Amino acid sequence: MGCHSLWARDANTQNVVWGSENNNARGTSLLEYLADVDLEILNRGSSPTFITSRCQCVIDITLCDRRLAQRYVDWWVDREDTLSDHRRIKFNIEGRAGKLQGPARRDPRTTDWTSFKEELEARLRERRLRPSNVRRLEDEVDTIHEALIGAFHKACPIKASRQGKNVAWWSRELDRLRVLSRRLCNYAYRTKSHEDWTQYRNSQEEYKRLIKKSKETAWKDFCDDLEALPQRARLRRVFSGEPTQGLGEIILPNGEIITQPNDILEHLIQVHFPDSNLQRRDSRTGTVLEQTERGGPYWRLASEIITMAGLRWAVDSFDMYKSLGPDGLGGSAAPAQAAANMKSKPCSWACALQMAGGQGCLHPPTG
Repeated sequence: MGCHSLWARDANTQNVVWGSENNNARGTSLLEYLADVDLEILNRGSSPTFITSRCQCVIDITLCDRRLAQRYVDWWVDREDTLSDHRRIKFNIEGRAGKLQGPARRDPRTTDWTSFKEELEARLRERRLRPSNVRRLEDEVDTIHEALIGAFHKACPIKASRQGKNVAWWSRELDRLRVLSRRLCNYAYRTKSHEDWTQYRNSQEEYKRLIKKSKETAWKDFCDDLEALPQRARLRRVFSGEPTQGLGEIILPNGEIITQPNDILEHLIQVHFPDSNLQRRDSRTGTVLEQTERGGPYWRLASEIITMAGLRWAVDSFDMYKSLGPDGLGGSAAPAQAAANMKSKPCSWACALQMAGGQGCLHPPTG
């Protein structure tokens, strides 16, 4: 599966093939070159892509390979003001993927509970058994659990959520100047008057200044709000500002393309952490299904990273009344007990090497 080629650029050339009123030497040379490399020109019509008070012409071209040209359906110049001399170019390309409106998820508020009850009754209609031992009881629990999940999935299907988040720095005044700037641009384009072009440029400069000022004000307000929040809430506020982007695809060294998130993450871990210990667990029970062989730990690196001072800091960071961890320490005696154990040199370095091998566990404070 090869990659397609697509270019959109300011060629600064004129040729009637892509909608210019006349030809120049640069345009003729470029057309001959495009014929040699077998590239298709997507430009359609003669709407100018470059507009000033002195010149309105077509100097921006869109190119693609022959295979991609068979999938493009239309090409046009947007009349919206872009705060630049160049107009925005838009085009559509047909594809098999549907229109992505947002991340897909289930919204429990839209659940059809009538359908849920009917589906659940149908799934459990023949399940009126009295378990005779622990094993059969666990089997019945699994069956009821699967029936509940299946009925809910049918009554609450996955839907693409819309991302209609407002722009923080946009205002009514910006909307008014945007409409005014476009109106003045269209009027100046029709009259070709120098005074009308000057009025349009003045409106455009005012529009630009207000956009810059609005962005700076919105950013300052955002930072001021963050300063008033606790650190944990501050990080959540920052990272939740934009929608989460999912993993795309990765091409393996053998040419295979993987798209599943688990396969991508596993490959990245193997590349960046070749000696890591990978485990596959059951998402429901947590049971280890498969475990890769562990390579030799980097003992020298571990001795540089994990030091006595670092261990003391970690132990001192424990809060009181912590739950028991893998090390068996917990409750109010955890810091004192750990500090006493650290007085023994062999014990402390054994703990350090266990952490280096991925066997240790640190529970930081919750505050």
